[in-house]
Amino acid sequence: LKENLSIPYFIDATAPHALTPDAHGPTSDIVLNMTKGHMHKFGTQFLVQTSPELIREVVPIDLIATLFGDYFQPSHIRGSGPFGIFPGLTTVPVFVANTAAGDDG
Repeated sequence: LKENLSIPYFIDATAPHALTPDAHGPTSDIVLNMTKGHMHKFGTQFLVQTSPELIREVVPIDLIATLFGDYFQPSHIRGSGPFGIFPGLTTVPVFVANTAAGDDG
C-alpha cells in the first residue's frame, strides 16, 4: 500500500447529510487518526487501483475468478492510457469508517 497516497475523506463520519468529502490527506494519516478515535470515513477505489495486490489480502483470487471471471487481475484493475488516466475495467471500492469515539475524542 502506498502510504502517501492522498485521498478525499470525511472529517466527521457522524455528520448527517454529508455527501461530499470535506478533507484530503494521506491514507496513513487518516488511518492513524482513526486508530486514535477520530471519526473519519472514506470510500475510494484508488487504494486497490494503485495497489491491485491488496485484493489477495481479502479474498482468494481462485474463488473470485470462479465466481466472476478473470476480471480481478492487476491489468483489469489499474487505470489505463497515458498516466493511467482512464479507470480500470474492474472497480474495487474500499469503505472505511470509525464512528466510535476513542480515548482522545
